[in-house]
Amino acid sequence: MTIADRPHGRSRYNAGCRCGACRTANREHSRQLRAKFLMPVPRAEGSPPADFVDGPVTLAVRAQLTGLPAAEDRPGLVAIAIRLAQLMDNQSAVPQFSAAAKVLSDILGVLSRQSRRPGRLTAVRDMT
Repeated sequence: MTIADRPHGRSRYNAGCRCGACRTANREHSRQLRAKFLMPVPRAEGSPPADFVDGPVTLAVRAQLTGLPAAEDRPGLVAIAIRLAQLMDNQSAVPQFSAAAKVLSDILGVLSRQSRRPGRLTAVRDMT
């Protein structure tokens, strides 16, 4: 079967035809594929989305942040750390695990440090 024998549509687009009908058929096919693979999974009424569930990583991060003075001073970093932990608990986000783990460890390092470092003058004054 030659390209001229095929009806206009997706198969003819794949064979090289770029007329309006073939491009439209290919565009619709691409939209259907995206909708099929990117549609959110239906969930029970009132339940949180799957990526916001507190799993083992989120619970560990919340426990580590509890009582840190820097956590009270920097609520934005705490929120980012918890959200990254929730991302790492989401099994559909496996490709992002390594990047999220790196950023999460950096944020936890910043929050674990002493909240206020004394300046040079304070250190000199304490020595006298």
